[in-house]
Amino acid sequence: MTQNVRSLKNAAAAAASWRELRSPPAANDITSSLVPLSRSLPKSADELKALRAVLDLEQPTELRAAAILVLLGLGLRKHEVVALDVSDVVLVGSVVCVSVRSRARKSRGESSFLPVIGRDARVLKSYIFEQHHEAAALTSPLFYNIEHGKSDRLRRIATSTVSYWLLELRLRARQHLQSRSKLKRRRTAG
Repeated sequence: MTQNVRSLKNAAAAAASWRELRSPPAANDITSSLVPLSRSLPKSADELKALRAVLDLEQPTELRAAAILVLLGLGLRKHEVVALDVSDVVLVGSVVCVSVRSRARKSRGESSFLPVIGRDARVLKSYIFEQHHEAAALTSPLFYNIEHGKSDRLRRIATSTVSYWLLELRLRARQHLQSRSKLKRRRTAG
């Protein structure tokens, strides 16, 4: 009996830590030139730029991902992006503003407007014009659910959907950067 207990103790000491099991080193290696693989929010403007570079805005799903990236670039959290309605994006001429409910203690629930300018404004406008027709209700979710090719305009996407797109774009960006570095090495070697 004691021999069995001793073997269990040795096995537990030899087993990998939970962090190594949960995220193997190959998945989380952070090199200065590569985008880190994670589902967390983008931490820098360079990372946002790398994620935007792999999108094809002609595809509706990728235009949707670009619109999500625009809102995350404004500093919104995932649950705030999911909670946005069509009426929360104000389009007046060339001006685009996003109305966000405050989370500060003093002004909890009051709306504040975040201006969107330049390329980000064009992406957000084109997403709204292509994805939300004039007949869409203003209280419908800005990012609606799409399952198995069928869209449900009354159900919101989940925060896990935002996380999925972040991870997917990071994988693409990493592959893009790796292929560019391989091509650069070939040019210098040849």
